[in-house]
Amino acid sequence: MQMSDHLIDIVEIAKRAGQVILDYYAKDQYAVWSKPDRTLITDANLSAQEVILRGLASKYDYPIISEEAERGAIPAGSRCWVVDSLDGTKDFIKRTDDFSVLIGLLEAGQPVLGAVYVPARDIIYCAEKGAGAWSQLHNRMPKPMHVSATAAIDRMTLVISRSNVSTLDIKIANELQCEYILRVGSVGHKLALVADGEADLYISTRPEVPVWDTCAAHIIIREAGGMITDLSGEPLRYDPEGLSHRHGVVATNGLNHSEIIARVAHTAAGQAV
Repeated sequence: MQMSDHLIDIVEIAKRAGQVILDYYAKDQYAVWSKPDRTLITDANLSAQEVILRGLASKYDYPIISEEAERGAIPAGSRCWVVDSLDGTKDFIKRTDDFSVLIGLLEAGQPVLGAVYVPARDIIYCAEKGAGAWSQLHNRMPKPMHVSATAAIDRMTLVISRSNVSTLDIKIANELQCEYILRVGSVGHKLALVADGEADLYISTRPEVPVWDTCAAHIIIREAGGMITDLSGEPLRYDPEGLSHRHGVVATNGLNHSEIIARVAHTAAGQAV
């Protein structure tokens, strides 16, 4: 099955935004300031967002929820774009190459289309509901994506944050005893690595994970054969009630997902005591 025109559209928009980010990255000349929630923002975030918003508005009339723009609320029962123009701003500033452009589409509160573009590596991960997931490195032909077949938890590769790791995250990593641990910046990139089989498991224990961090990669994980839930094993929600997942995120290759959830819950309960 080939990529649809709809998916090709957002891939092209994500790549244009990524090129804008790389222009700032190459010059290393941009303003950095803190938002009210103390997260960082740069000129690159805003310039990339302008490219995305303009590109989407030129083709579609769906509302847009974006981290850097006026956020509003996710509309019930209709289509809505969810955008993070530069996921992994800290890594952009630190020059780790681990930042990405995230564009996802919700329909009736469920992700149905998504693209994750990692500009510094020129790789895009994308998917559409019912059509599968694809990755494309440079200008090569897109290739189908599928999660790994690793079933034993102690043989899995766990991908965690590069800079926002909590004590609980470390305890969970120790409890699971995964064979390998990857440290990656962008949430979208981490999830895409699970979808592409380069990692087997991602866990975030953050009490609030923004919807723009997960929406684009959510459908990629699902179409690649994996699972993504909150820390209780419940489906991630995208609805008018809020713009964050309030009970963490767990993404796996779908093998032993329930056991992983149980072990995470056991470790979290021990931390609470």
